[in-house]
Amino acid sequence: MEDFTYRLISFGGFFVLSGIAWLTGSRNKIKIETIRGSLLLAWALGALTFWFAESRVALQWVNDFLIALLSASHKGAIFLFGPLALGPGQALSDGTPSIGFVLASFRDIFFRPSWRIV
Repeated sequence: MEDFTYRLISFGGFFVLSGIAWLTGSRNKIKIETIRGSLLLAWALGALTFWFAESRVALQWVNDFLIALLSASHKGAIFLFGPLALGPGQALSDGTPSIGFVLASFRDIFFRPSWRIV
């Protein structure tokens, strides 16, 4: 796709997300200041991203930093909890499989609607 098509999709996505927020939100008194502030913030970030190439570099740097932070926290969770920190089907570097299915089966046993233990 060309660059213009991506921009058009992003433009439409803004209105789709706004519509979803409106449909699922409260219908009580709406604070106009909140609406104005969120629209201004969204349009400012969009303009910054589309019109200035340097902002994309900065956002890429922030993205890489957050991915590195998440990776480090995942490694810390594996160090602390071992195979419990892995998702289903994953294994540690030494071949120890995940035991997440055990926790899922406990959930099914303890919270089964037909015979409630807890």
